[in-house]
Amino acid sequence: NVVGSNLFNLLGVIGIGGLGHMALGFLSKWGCEVYAFTSSDSKREEAKKLGAHHVVNSRDSAQMAKISGALDFVLVTVNLIIDSVPIQVCHQAYGIA
Repeated sequence: NVVGSNLFNLLGVIGIGGLGHMALGFLSKWGCEVYAFTSSDSKREEAKKLGAHHVVNSRDSAQMAKISGALDFVLVTVNLIIDSVPIQVCHQAYGIA
C-alpha cells in the first residue's frame, strides 16, 4: 500500500463534494497529510471536519504559490476542466489522477 507510505505523504484533493468527502476521510485515516483545494472559502470548515489538515483556496494565487511543488499526489474529484492547479502543486510528474 503506497498511500500513507513514504512515497505518498502529502496529498491534495481537488473538489470537496461526494468523492472528495470520501477521499479526505480515507486519506487522513491512512496517515497522510491532506490538502483540500476549493474555490470557495465557505467549504473550509467542512473540509477540516472531513479530515483535511490544510485547506487551500485555489483562486488565491498567494496560497497556491506557497505550496507550489510541495505535494506528492493530487486526486481530482471534480467533473469539469480545471486549469493547471494539479500541475502547480504536485512535484511528481506521475502524481495526478
